[in-house]
Amino acid sequence: MSQLKLPEKAAITSRFTSDLHLLFRLFLFPLIAAVFLALSPVGQKSAEAIPLDGIWRYYDGVAPTSPEAIPGWLNQTIRGGFAGWNIYNGISHPNIDPSATDIWVTTYVPPHSFIQPTLYFITNNQAVEVFYDSHIIYKAGDIGEENYGTRWHLMDLPRDSSGRTLSFHLYSPINQRLGVINSPNIGNAIEQVLTIVWGDVMCLLALPLSLFIIVLVGIYYISHREKMYLYMLAFMLFYSLWLLATSNVRQVFLDAPVFWRNAQLLSIYMLCPLGNLMSRELVESRDRTPFSYLIYAYIGLALMSVLGEVMGFGTLESGVSLSYLLLGTAQLYIMYLIARSAFRGNKRSRALLPSVVAIPVLGFLDGLTIYYHLLPFSFYWFPLSIVFILYFVIRILQENFAAEQLLNDKNRELEQRVQIDDLTKCFNRSTLNGFLIRDAQTCRRSRVPFTVLMLDIDFFKKVNDEFGHPAGDKVLVSFAGTIRTLLDSRHTFIRYGGEEFVILCRDFSLPQAEELARTILLTVASTQLLPDTDKTITTSIGISLWHGESDTNLIKRADEALYAAKQGGRNCYRVEAE
Repeated sequence: MSQLKLPEKAAITSRFTSDLHLLFRLFLFPLIAAVFLALSPVGQKSAEAIPLDGIWRYYDGVAPTSPEAIPGWLNQTIRGGFAGWNIYNGISHPNIDPSATDIWVTTYVPPHSFIQPTLYFITNNQAVEVFYDSHIIYKAGDIGEENYGTRWHLMDLPRDSSGRTLSFHLYSPINQRLGVINSPNIGNAIEQVLTIVWGDVMCLLALPLSLFIIVLVGIYYISHREKMYLYMLAFMLFYSLWLLATSNVRQVFLDAPVFWRNAQLLSIYMLCPLGNLMSRELVESRDRTPFSYLIYAYIGLALMSVLGEVMGFGTLESGVSLSYLLLGTAQLYIMYLIARSAFRGNKRSRALLPSVVAIPVLGFLDGLTIYYHLLPFSFYWFPLSIVFILYFVIRILQENFAAEQLLNDKNRELEQRVQIDDLTKCFNRSTLNGFLIRDAQTCRRSRVPFTVLMLDIDFFKKVNDEFGHPAGDKVLVSFAGTIRTLLDSRHTFIRYGGEEFVILCRDFSLPQAEELARTILLTVASTQLLPDTDKTITTSIGISLWHGESDTNLIKRADEALYAAKQGGRNCYRVEAE
């Protein structure tokens, strides 16, 4: 491969610098918002809450199932000092029978001085009942039924609850989730609500931007009907659904963890093939086969996972884990193909490159954090990808707008070439009827006069015969240039054919047209149109006046008046016969 020339290297460096500046500006807004929230009372809330990090116990024996018997059993258990209960950390899954589907866990309320203490915690794929001492104070989900999905919980506690017992009855069809209670803490009610909002910062920042992109891309697809925009529109719809299904505020609008869990997982299954379908449209045809194979792999995995879920094997979530493995392995080759296409000069691939690198990386980090628990984080990375998506949309639209502007400029140039006489740069005869109709309609609406001047260079044939056609062309060019200096925006100058020209005079009365004719006669006669000779060039002019909307002989009458001027000795003008 030959080396790039210096101007090409400079252009690539300039574009790269411009792209970095754009990415930096897009990062500024979420960065400033995150810093502001982190420094605000909302961001500082986590330091004020009191975590439930005391002694946790679980019970793996036989507990009563009757709601009426549970309070007495709990009272007896509390008085007995939880004899027969096992200690665990309350965070990881306790060591219980693998076939168990429910468990009792307990801890104490830590000392506090909150005016309105509120308990906050998160469960995953579990139904829960909460007991304060032996009294039930909260219930979410149905014991004995499937309870998929993540749910946060808020409940008020008595002001003097310090040191009292909290017991949790948890049920889940997934044994590995039993007994796991995430982020349990005590705090003021308003601060606990702010905790939920704070956990949604990135989703809440990304969601409106995502909806804006959907509107923008949707409008662009309607006008262009390009497959890439259709795939991108579908990608953004599922991306927005994922953001909503992942956020905490979803529970405020619809308290249906199973629905949101399925929506989140199905969105992940759809985002992977749709992202690659969109990317495939941007590379050269010879590089599209690996994209197709990977798309088929994602779709096949999704279909098998959904089928397994329908058959009761619970494969929807485990299949997502495999999707994350594909993101961290096979997707690397897709990154390479996009990068190669970008460095070959494909502007669309260059616009996509940051997204095609960042989105799989952020998704893979989510897999390591949420599904494989290999990273010590408790938040989603994927909402950060909205910055790279927005960058891609801006860059691709910039490229398209630039291409469309270039095409429009070329079309206008071609249109002008068709309408403009190459030699004299006047409008050519094909434009005459259009200008006549336009000016006549304008004058009719404005109730102003409209006149036409038809000009003919006197004895032009003798110029060609005596001095040659190149000299004749010079006379035509000089003649047109001289006349053009005498006209203004009310005039349209047209080469009618050969040495004949027409001037359409909008908002020009007959006396004004005659004055213009006299000026033209004097100017042409006194101008040396044929340099290096003593030849004087003159012109004859015929004038006609528009008589109203039914007037269709305006040009013919001007031609007849021109003929009369020639018959009258040339170098003069004549007005149409009354």
